[in-house]
Amino acid sequence: ATYANRGIRVNAVAPGLTNTKLASPIMSNETASQAASQKIPIKRVGEKEEIASVIKWLLVEAPDNFTGQIMHTDGGMSKVLV
Repeated sequence: ATYANRGIRVNAVAPGLTNTKLASPIMSNETASQAASQKIPIKRVGEKEEIASVIKWLLVEAPDNFTGQIMHTDGGMSKVLV
């Protein structure tokens, strides 16, 4: 909100467990991968393309009055952990 009067929008993307190189220790272990997936409300980890599509939406399609938001792309985990 501090920079809104200058036309600057500030938003954040907060991904949960995502199938990336960083998560490979979990994703490469079948037991750990299944355990993690079962804790996520949608029962699967995210894919990097899903995170990218949220970022693209923020950059290209989000309305000018969309600012000060955190986009949780975590399959619902942020609501479970509240």
